[in-house]
Amino acid sequence: MTLKAICLLALAIAMEIAREMCFKLSANQAPAAKKQSSYLFGMVGSPLIWLGFVCWGVGIVSWVMVLEHLSLSIAFPIMSLSYCGMIIASKYVLKETVSARKWLGIILITMGVVIIGSHGGE
Repeated sequence: MTLKAICLLALAIAMEIAREMCFKLSANQAPAAKKQSSYLFGMVGSPLIWLGFVCWGVGIVSWVMVLEHLSLSIAFPIMSLSYCGMIIASKYVLKETVSARKWLGIILITMGVVIIGSHGGE
């Protein structure tokens, strides 16, 4: 796996995490609305929603570039590191509790990615 592919994968993973953090933070800030239309208009005006969409766009472009360099059977499983990153970001950004089971899950996912990724293009 080339340095370029690794950097692109890291960018794709980071953008996926950033996107979801933006959406969650925006949802947390959304005013409670009695009407669905008020809620939707409030969400459209949120800068975090728009930043989430920008992260989504950058993530899509970086993902397509990853697929130019790696086979899908390698790249897609590596993207599961976004699950690990999401839990860690939730702990530090959203102050959510991370249980021992979640830490175990992070370890197992990371081990699986190391096993799959260490074979390069096989």
